Amino acid sequence: MKLVKFSLTPPIAAISVALGVTSTALATNWYVSSNGSWDPESKGKTRTTITSAIKDASPEDTIWVKNNFVCTNETATSKDGSKNNLVIDKAVMVRSEHGYVDEANNVWAKICGRYDSASSPCGGNGTRCVYMTTGATLVGFVLESGATSDYNHGSYPGGGAIYGVGTVSNCVIRNCWGTTGGAIRNKSESLSSCLVLENCII
Repeated sequence: MKLVKFSLTPPIAAISVALGVTSTALATNWYVSSNGSWDPESKGKTRTTITSAIKDASPEDTIWVKNNFVCTNETATSKDGSKNNLVIDKAVMVRSEHGYVDEANNVWAKICGRYDSASSPCGGNGTRCVYMTTGATLVGFVLESGATSDYNHGSYPGGGAIYGVGTVSNCVIRNCWGTTGGAIRNKSESLSSCLVLENCII
C-alpha cells in the first residue's frame, strides 16, 4: 500500500508550502522518536511522545515523527465524551518522517486506538486514535484499532479513528469502530471549518 510521496526530509521550512499550509518565519520544527534522538539540528526539540511535542509546540509549528514510530496509549484523554489516544488541540502539523505510507517498503508510522474488547470494541474503554481541532493537520500515518464508546446508544460523537476538524492527508485508516462513523466523523457543520481528507485510504 503506497500513497503519494513528498520528496522532503526534515527540517525544511518549505514543508508548509508543499502541503498548502500558511506558515510564518517563526514556526518551529519538533521531532518525535522512541529514543528521543534524531540528528544534531534537533537538539532540545526532540521528544519521546507526540503528546509531549504538541504540548511544547506553538500554532503553525511542525512535529516530525520518526519512521516506524508507534503512538499507542499516550493519553487516553477525554474529549466530547470519548477517550482519545492522541489529542491535537493546536493548529500544528503532525507529520510522519516520510509524509506517506508504504508498508511494503517499511515506510510507516502508526497512531493506534484501543478496543474495549475483541468481541465488543465500542465499550466504555474503547479509545479513538485521534481528536483534532481547527487548523490541525495530520500527514502520513496508519490509524488503526480505534473505537468510541457506545454508551447511551449514540450520544457519544463517534469516529473510531478521527473526530474533529482539520486536514488529514496521505493516511491509511483501518479496523476502527464507532457508533456513528466507524472511521471518521466531522465535528463542525460549517464547510469553512470541517474535517478534510486528502489522498487517504479507508
